[in-house]
Amino acid sequence: MSFFGRRKDKKIISSSSPSLQDPDPVESTEPMDPLPDDPTPPTRPTSPTRHEQSSSEGDKHTNHLQSGEYANRVQALLALLNDLHDLRTTHFQLNIPSVAVIGNQSSGKSSLIESICGISVPRDSGTCTRCPMRCEIRRTEPPSNGGPLHSSWTAKISIEVKSSLDPSITRFKSFGPTAILDPGEVELWILRAQAAILNPHLDPSVFETLSREAISALRSESADNHMLFFSEKLLKVVIEYSGATPLTFIDLPGIVHNIPEGAPPDTPDIIRRLVKSHIQHPDTIILVTIPALDDIETQEAFKLARDADRDNIRTLGVFTKSDLLQSSSTNMMKRRMRDIDDGHRLDGGLGFFAVKLPDDSEREFGENRIQEMELELFETQQPWKAVKERGRLGV
Repeated sequence: MSFFGRRKDKKIISSSSPSLQDPDPVESTEPMDPLPDDPTPPTRPTSPTRHEQSSSEGDKHTNHLQSGEYANRVQALLALLNDLHDLRTTHFQLNIPSVAVIGNQSSGKSSLIESICGISVPRDSGTCTRCPMRCEIRRTEPPSNGGPLHSSWTAKISIEVKSSLDPSITRFKSFGPTAILDPGEVELWILRAQAAILNPHLDPSVFETLSREAISALRSESADNHMLFFSEKLLKVVIEYSGATPLTFIDLPGIVHNIPEGAPPDTPDIIRRLVKSHIQHPDTIILVTIPALDDIETQEAFKLARDADRDNIRTLGVFTKSDLLQSSSTNMMKRRMRDIDDGHRLDGGLGFFAVKLPDDSEREFGENRIQEMELELFETQQPWKAVKERGRLGV
């Protein structure tokens, strides 16, 4: 995807995006040519790791989004906007440019977020997104000792709580260590912070030492301990490192149609209201994750995006589970080719992208191997190797 680098170093929005045309969906009635037997896609070199990419690109040429006066001003402005946003009173609402990531349950949303920001998020049964997570990626100055750019990586977590003086005011309270230095530790801290948000009747500090097993036990006993199933309160993760492109995105709970076990009967409606509230602002890009085998028009997340973005100028679709498309019909393959190559022209908006994200067994392979597997899929398998818009394939 040209909107994000693999966790680092790419532009948020491609400067070469085509102009928007017809805002209404157009279904082509022309017959499509059969899939080419052996097309020869443009040559693409093997992608470097995000740290190698950061160093090499910074040495060769300056990206105006990452360095220079423009980047400094953007960073300062976003820092100010984020600080003002954190005031979050009922009398003062500030919406900052961000990317809202939405999708039906099990659409690959969590895996995409992990690939963008380089952290693990809760994904086990019962530990899905139970409250909105705002992730802010911020750029810091390079290490003064001349060390590698990624050596300055830090993360910190805070949670939204009500003010003890005025219940109409919420503020962000720091949660956990001042700085998390190991990306592998972030998932557990997110679990702890989420548990604290879902138990507003308890002091948040109670959850800072809980193990995964203890958090799981809390969920199983939620009917007895007044633990909420969902909350509108924000969990904030701030990630900082040298060479980062400033970006703010919101991870929202997956849209469900059936009531999860132990959830209140109005859970589907609660999630819909929560999603709608975060995608309505005109400065928010709506990123919709869609399994490649699914029909776009049956995706409720896509319908909510259409309702919020009636001019279709800030919605982009990302096809996930792209490796499963090989077992589908030829017509489905052709449809996905057309979505990628022509979607942004026929349908207006930001068009469609496709990614191949690691499953549970592949996460142990390491980032280099994961990138190689994604590249191999798009270069050698139908329908992806026949796609002309190569820049719309891959994270």
